[in-house]
Amino acid sequence: MASIVTVQVGQAGNQMGFEYLDTVARTALNDAGHAADHDGLNQHFVEERDGSRTARAVAVDMEPKVIATVVRKAIRGGVWSYHSDCGYAGARGAGNNWARGYGADGPAAGPAVLELVRKQVERCDTFSGFVMQMSVAGGTGSGVGTRLTEMLRDTYPREAIMNQIVWPYAAGEVIVQNYNAVLSLSRLAKASDAVVVVENDAMHDVCSRILGTKNISIEALNAEIARHIAGFLCPARGMDPVGDGAVLADLNDGGLPDLLQTLCPHPDYKLLTVQSIPQMADTHRAFANYHWPSLLKTAKQMLATGWPCQEGLNWRKPSQGPPQGERNRVLASAVTLRGSTLKDAPLTEFPPTDCYVEWSPVRNRCRGSPFRLVEHDKSVTVLSNSSRVWKPIEQCTSRAWGTFVSRAFLHQYSKYGTSEDDFVDSFVQVEQIIKNYHELCK
Repeated sequence: MASIVTVQVGQAGNQMGFEYLDTVARTALNDAGHAADHDGLNQHFVEERDGSRTARAVAVDMEPKVIATVVRKAIRGGVWSYHSDCGYAGARGAGNNWARGYGADGPAAGPAVLELVRKQVERCDTFSGFVMQMSVAGGTGSGVGTRLTEMLRDTYPREAIMNQIVWPYAAGEVIVQNYNAVLSLSRLAKASDAVVVVENDAMHDVCSRILGTKNISIEALNAEIARHIAGFLCPARGMDPVGDGAVLADLNDGGLPDLLQTLCPHPDYKLLTVQSIPQMADTHRAFANYHWPSLLKTAKQMLATGWPCQEGLNWRKPSQGPPQGERNRVLASAVTLRGSTLKDAPLTEFPPTDCYVEWSPVRNRCRGSPFRLVEHDKSVTVLSNSSRVWKPIEQCTSRAWGTFVSRAFLHQYSKYGTSEDDFVDSFVQVEQIIKNYHELCK
């Protein structure tokens, strides 16, 4: 099985990276704690000579505290650990300043981080690509993460690179978060093969509906993000509809490169979003009894509407739903089923053909795995390239432009080499991305 090297950058990136790797490990183990999905383990972990498992991961932050914390948490879990030579930590943080992360801290950290990455790549029998995990609200994840992505692209020009970014809350976490997000996205859209945009607001809404409270912890939020990402990144096989059910291929599919090639058929469209069901609290799971027809029906409507939550879903047909300009229009999608009795999954019900753009060469790809996703006996994850993504980006960009025209905080960026012209170039590029996706709705 081709292996993936994850690079987790900044506080949020490292916290998400830990939760993701822990989710992968728990998905690949059976109830007795023994390896069930060997491909899943080999994709993300190295089995050492003493039988222990170490993650194929590099942890990067501009201060050591967060890296030390996730390393300790992995050791305490007793299932896997980070390699002893996995981390790069600076002396102090980037101060929520994208320019400092991109122009100063990133170049300083680059050679050492690339050396750590090289060691991880050389430990892979077959290498599939990189997954960069980062937030774009602060300074380290956005600035250093963007710079490292460009360095990886220069060093590994033929390898697949996928960035999983957390888009900031609309209400605001950091006063300059909109600057940081726009500057990051404008460059990641060039350097990366695909950018999976995880909206904090959407994930918070999912967790709020699951837990029944608006006070969501960072741990709960990261755990839900990790489940969404693992749903499509863990190994899966191709699936084809047969009669009222489906047949699973004998071999795993082509991994990350093939998946990204399917989902990003045009270089101007690289932004992906992910939806995953079922969504329920741990206390309700013992009483749930899901079947493939109902799960696929729900996933189909979530894709058609672009709604991230299982609850509150608009069940009207697209032709009866929102106005044409507000419908979710899809270039390509990949639906991944995980769990038992995959042969009973009615794949002919998926996808909703009336929501795809006419010129897309490959509309949907079906994949499956007999191994359940953590505690869910059955689950469906949909990764799609669709128009849903333009609204939160447009809102963030509009706020960033309002701050820019008032010339607020620009001096903090200029002293690290990010000029007003750099801002204007980033606005132009992101506005073009927004326009491209918005025009899909017309």
